[in-house]
Amino acid sequence: MKLSRIACLCTLSAAALMTSPELLAQSKKQRKAIAAANTQIENNLKTFVGVLASDSLEGRRTGTAGEAKAVAYIEQYYKQLGIPGANNGSYQQPFVIDEGKMANASLLQLDDAVLKAGTEYFPLPWSGLQSIDASSAAALQEIGSPWWYDLKEDLEANKNNPHLLPEQLIRDKAVAAAKKGATALLVYNSAAGEEVIKYNAKDRSDAVAIPVFYIQKDAVHKYKIDASVSFHVKAKAAFTQQQRNGTNVAAIINNNAAQTIILGAHLDHLGYGEDANSRHTGDAAIHNGADDNASGTAALMEVARLLKEKPNKSFNYLLAAL
Repeated sequence: MKLSRIACLCTLSAAALMTSPELLAQSKKQRKAIAAANTQIENNLKTFVGVLASDSLEGRRTGTAGEAKAVAYIEQYYKQLGIPGANNGSYQQPFVIDEGKMANASLLQLDDAVLKAGTEYFPLPWSGLQSIDASSAAALQEIGSPWWYDLKEDLEANKNNPHLLPEQLIRDKAVAAAKKGATALLVYNSAAGEEVIKYNAKDRSDAVAIPVFYIQKDAVHKYKIDASVSFHVKAKAAFTQQQRNGTNVAAIINNNAAQTIILGAHLDHLGYGEDANSRHTGDAAIHNGADDNASGTAALMEVARLLKEKPNKSFNYLLAAL
């Protein structure tokens, strides 16, 4: 009985303490502070995402003015927080994207018609680079002349082959034609349906011995190309290396600690989808990238503020928007 009374008194005493005016006031003050802090975080995140995913940044494609605006915005924010750049004092870390070989300077002329590179034809990226100036008949395969190759028959013969690579068919044909004296290979596809060959700027295969050109379907119809044609052909494959210059943004909170925590988020995005890496169809449109990954970059920026205002000096913090 005595123990029960003591337990009861302890419980009542604890309840009295918990409901004392001082503790209630403190609890309300704390709750208000927490609510205010959460509101600030929410508002900051909305602001950051709103800027980074805005139309004015045009999808933040790497190497564009839109990406540069995003970089400048984040850099200025870190400066306001007093967090220095991580790259020897600089916030920016430049990098290069290899875009591969562009072929827009190439030439393909059939009689007086100069075909448009990229829309009517393209040289295969492993094409030889010799200049061609010779007459050629599709029905003939003469030594010292360009040869013609219609993909249709070989595609039909291999229609049930799931491992078929049309580019390999062309390459094999070019190698064989060169050994037999062809000076170039002009490829087209008279079969109905979509194009089966696309220019691959990043194909780094070794060059074959002769120039190889693929004439696209619209041009095949326009210039009435078939097994009976005969043209005087002037041609030369010419490639230029293309690259884009991108920028990462990195800041560091250096507490002279033994260990560093790296916090990262994805900064750039798809621009207008011009790199064929979008599910969007139809006319070009801005890919704002709010969730890929403006939201992550916004979170990184907000974490930077919180770490600066309430530092945990057990670690250094590298903040990287990549």
